[in-house]
Amino acid sequence: MKRLDICTRCNHVIIHAEDVTHIDQTGPYCYDCSMVMVKCHNCGALYEATYKDNDDDDNYCDRCFNEIFTWCDDCGNSCLREELFTVDDRGVCPACFDSYKYCKKCENLYLPEDITDGYCYNCYPDG
Repeated sequence: MKRLDICTRCNHVIIHAEDVTHIDQTGPYCYDCSMVMVKCHNCGALYEATYKDNDDDDNYCDRCFNEIFTWCDDCGNSCLREELFTVDDRGVCPACFDSYKYCKKCENLYLPEDITDGYCYNCYPDG
């Protein structure tokens, strides 16, 4: 009598032996489930990848992603926490930070549209 494998993720019976997959010595997984299971680049945990949160090719579980990455308040993209800049109490990624300009007088950061001839609206010299 043939032994039937049950998928660890979806609990369906795996009928064909060639459809059985083991990932990092866990499983068995059916073919469909094996296509969505990935290993966390940071902690090594196996998890279901439903979307990609970062621009590199590495995958992170939710716990590790939230420890390592955050979201840019300007563009909404993910960014390494250690690379995040703070501008007016907002977290800004390096790409967005590069668009900010310093006022020549007060030396605060402003968006380019808020700078005229190198000065913010508060410091712009009169006439």
